[in-house]
Amino acid sequence: MTLDFHYDAGHGWLKVTTYQLAKLGIYNQVSRYSYIDIANANPDQSHNVYLEEDCDANLFLNACKDKGIEFTINEIDDGINSPIRRKHRFPSKKVETV
Repeated sequence: MTLDFHYDAGHGWLKVTTYQLAKLGIYNQVSRYSYIDIANANPDQSHNVYLEEDCDANLFLNACKDKGIEFTINEIDDGINSPIRRKHRFPSKKVETV
């Protein structure tokens, strides 16, 4: 599978779908630091999720590795300020600890 990694001058996000998160069993482990495109559904009725690079992207990639799912990453430069930053925060069920 090929995954898109978007980045701007300050941060990066791995683009996946709600279906992929659910299939890997990690939907409820994604933090509120990721974003979701609730305005547009994919043909399978899933939504695109942009996993923040520090924790959530690694959560996804490690889950893929654990299940033997091979992937490549396509890097996309969104310029100085990515439009991803204007999407809704992911509706996290994850309990944050300080």
